[in-house]
Order: sequence, then structure tokens, then C-alpha cells
Amino acid sequence: MKIGNYNYNVIFFGEKHGIQENFELYINEIKNFNEDNLVCILEVGYSSGVYIDNYINGNEIFPLKDFVLEFKNTMMGSFEFGRFIKKLKEHNKTLKNKIHIIGIDVEYQKKIALKVLKYVNENGLKYEKNNIEKNIDNVKHLNNLSESNYEIEREKILYNNFVTYYKKEKDYICFMGLYHTKYHSEDNNLVKMLEKDKINFISIDIIYKNTFRTIMENEGFKVIKINDAIMLEEYDFYPDKNIYLKNEYEGAVLIKNGKELKMIKGIVYKK
Repeated sequence: MKIGNYNYNVIFFGEKHGIQENFELYINEIKNFNEDNLVCILEVGYSSGVYIDNYINGNEIFPLKDFVLEFKNTMMGSFEFGRFIKKLKEHNKTLKNKIHIIGIDVEYQKKIALKVLKYVNENGLKYEKNNIEKNIDNVKHLNNLSESNYEIEREKILYNNFVTYYKKEKDYICFMGLYHTKYHSEDNNLVKMLEKDKINFISIDIIYKNTFRTIMENEGFKVIKINDAIMLEEYDFYPDKNIYLKNEYEGAVLIKNGKELKMIKGIVYKK
């Protein structure tokens, strides 16, 4: 996958969770890097990845609405998440070489994990069964840790899952929270752990201008305005409003090996 004069087979996009436009950015980027053997990595459990992969390739293991509702009270539990999955399915219908989805996070949505585990058991899918069971065990492990150790161990799980599922002959586009993808983080996060591996990857920080973010606060949700840097036009936050991004972004910072390569201006996405 080419960005400027550089070729990569793994591209990380680091987002801030809870921003409506993120899911439109996901679908735009997937269409933009329309490579053979493309795999999309999401910050969801492995079983959720299995569910989405089946759905976008024509097999609805159980109703999509029920799947999305299991993410209630999380940043994925939204109308936009379900719409993204539907759009990805429609896009996949147009492709000869289909896109596939992998989730590398732990199994926070236990009901999804158990439903998908039942499905893979019934269909003799031993590889998927072993990965789901491993990530269910990871949740149990994390729940016994202090808050500081929790984050460290979770990053190790994301890293171990990524390198386990990674195949060098494929191209990967990865959408993760900024915490996991920032080179300038003081913490030993996912991309820092990947630096020692012979994987040709780049991490792009998504930056926003005059947009709105939903955050969790006191077991509820709150909408705040953010203005970090130039990227998006100003949008109002309406959960049921159809948002279409510009075909041209005004900026995205590219980071490789801890150094800023350049500011990209005018990345034009295919319509």
C-alpha cells in the first residue's frame, strides 16, 4: 500500500473514540487502499471479528442488530458502527478478492464470544475456537490486575494477537484508539512493541478540527467539542444524521519509527 513515495503492508490509523466521523473515515480508507488480500484489523474481540467477517461475506451468524446492541454503553455501541458494517458488506460485494476482518482485542462482549464460539464449534472451526477461548481467558487474567498493570497487559495481548494473525503476504489496514498507535506515547504500546519485528508498517495519527466527541462520564455519556488540529470540517453531533466527509482531508500526521515524516495535504479518496 503506497503513501507518498513509501510502500507499507500495514497501516495503523489512530483515532479518538466516540467521534461520529470515524466510521466514515474507516470505509473511505478501506476503499482507498483497495488492495488484493486486504485485511482490516479492528479494536474488537476476536469473536466480534469472526462475526463481522462472516457478515460482510454473506453469512449472518445472528442478527446484526443483536450484535451491535451487545456493545451498548461502549464507544462501538452506536448506529454508525452498524452502518459501517452494512456499508462494508455492500462494498465487499463489488470485489473479486474479498476484504476480511480480524479483531485483536480481548473478549469484552462475553455474549458475542459465547454465541460465536457455539457457531464455530458446530461448524468444526478449530482455529477460530482456540482463538476465542484464548481471548476469553485473557479477560479473566486482566480482571485480576491493578489498573496500571491492566493497561500494560492489555497492550501485550493486542501485540501477541496481532503477530499471531499477521501474514506477510497480506496487506493490513488497522483502526485503533490513539493510545495503542502513538509513537510519542510514554507507555509501551502496541506500535512500540511492533518496532522490534520485521513488519513494514506506518502509524497515522488522525487529527480533528471543530468536531464533537462523545465520552463516558459517571456511567453516562457526555458530548464535548474538540479542536486539536486541522483535519475535518465542522459537524454537529446528531446520532441519526447522515454524515459524509469531504473527499479531501486537510491533514494527517504520518509517524514512522518515532519521527514525523511529513504532513500530507490533499489525500483524495475514491468516490
